[in-house]
Amino acid sequence: MPRASEGDELWIGFSHLYTGTDIIECLQNLRTILYTDITDNIDSARSKILEIKQDSYLLQHDIDELLETSQAFDTHLNRYRFIVFLGYNSALMTDPKTPGYEPGLLTETKKLFDDFASDLNTSGFGEVLIELHLYPVPDIEQLLSEVKKALEKACA
Repeated sequence: MPRASEGDELWIGFSHLYTGTDIIECLQNLRTILYTDITDNIDSARSKILEIKQDSYLLQHDIDELLETSQAFDTHLNRYRFIVFLGYNSALMTDPKTPGYEPGLLTETKKLFDDFASDLNTSGFGEVLIELHLYPVPDIEQLLSEVKKALEKACA
């Protein structure tokens, strides 16, 4: 989707590494959390961002008007972008990898994406810009362990 022509966008997102086995349930839960956060918490989040941001370390922007809670959130709906990153174990990528796993992985991720987006038009969130980035990995526990080691080394 092209960038909003009316001004800068405010990107809000989160990353989740899922170690469970029911990825569809996880995605449905993440979607519910996202919808709830947008519905119930966006004004307090906008207020907090406006309060703590320091323009001295940002490029010139025009997002203050997006953060002003005196304006309704949906006034500039096309200038908010909600981004969800989800890492998960994929059986297709286990070690050893399933030979020729790429087509199956594309099918798997498309099904997950379609399931996540299945209620956008009926939920009232069809106009909200939401990006879902799926990153399947062969072993999420190993990934978490390596990240932890790297963080401990960097913070030592």
